[in-house]
Amino acid sequence: MDQANWEQSVKEIITGYLTRNDGCFDAEMHAKLIDYSYEEKTVSIGFETLKWQINERGGIH
Repeated sequence: MDQANWEQSVKEIITGYLTRNDGCFDAEMHAKLIDYSYEEKTVSIGFETLKWQINERGGIH
């Protein structure tokens, strides 16, 4: 797959996943596409840590 097709596929798949609104846990994360790299074949998705996600030790898991 060439770079343009790969990038378009990434955008479609990730956008579809992040906006599916089917009541799954992932919808509660309010994640967004941060970056992607054709050369490295990586995709980065980010989300803000919310108070309800922090455990009793002050971290998330």
